[in-house]
Amino acid sequence: MAPYARRTTRLADLLTLIGFALGGEEGCYLVERMGLEISPETLLQLVRKQEEQEVPTPRVLGVDDFCFRRRRSYGAILIDLERRVPVDLRALPGSRNT
Repeated sequence: MAPYARRTTRLADLLTLIGFALGGEEGCYLVERMGLEISPETLLQLVRKQEEQEVPTPRVLGVDDFCFRRRRSYGAILIDLERRVPVDLRALPGSRNT
């Protein structure tokens, strides 16, 4: 535990993962169900504190488009086909309710 810290590094890592996965409000709801107290703003602060990792530029890029709702809002996912990991998720222009 770091000096003057209010939570252990292990708990902070767990809360950061919850913040990345669910966001502020939904993450707060899950954490409360675990018997802990935290505000949505604190979860988002933990996410913002994380440093961005250097990701190599993909050499082979896959693109797939999809529809969130039928004929309403469309999106595209970009995937690095060599490493098999998603690169980005985008809402396509002209789609409604995004």
